[in-house]
Amino acid sequence: MKKALGIDLGAARVGLALSDDLGMLAHPLETVQVKTAGDLAGYVAGIIAREKVGVVVIGLPRNMDGSQGPAAAKTREGALALARLAVAAG
Repeated sequence: MKKALGIDLGAARVGLALSDDLGMLAHPLETVQVKTAGDLAGYVAGIIAREKVGVVVIGLPRNMDGSQGPAAAKTREGALALARLAVAAG
């Protein structure tokens, strides 16, 4: 089984976590500050190649009542931007 990379898209920083080789447990990898989505996409692509990541998971923040608010909308936009950059990169 390939590893999973978890991404927590924050307003100021992006948290990254990597699963073990069995894909059962995730461990914090690092927190990065990036200026643009393109910078982040390139950085994440490097981790995916180096660690042989098979799946990427992006956390979706929710309100205490389970609903989705402005933070969730911003995360969805960021995830779409990363996906577009990944497709464009091939």
